[in-house]
Amino acid sequence: MRHGYGRDEIVSLLERAGLRVDRVTPTTRGTLQLAEEARERVRDARLPVRTAALPFVRAALALERAGLTWGPARGFYVEARKPLGGG
Repeated sequence: MRHGYGRDEIVSLLERAGLRVDRVTPTTRGTLQLAEEARERVRDARLPVRTAALPFVRAALALERAGLTWGPARGFYVEARKPLGGG
């Protein structure tokens, strides 16, 4: 099941709200998604299990930041502003 919005949908919504979108940067792809799912599965586990999962989650974050990931963007950082002059 899909959650959230795609890049074009976000831009369209912001523009319809009167904002000018300056930049849209993808922030989350497959590597981090996998780590988030793993973290969620062990969230209520005993401390040793959560501790054992931590290096995996941190490694996935490092890979994601380095651009070593796959799949479509699942999150975006958007820079938008209200145009000068109110128009």
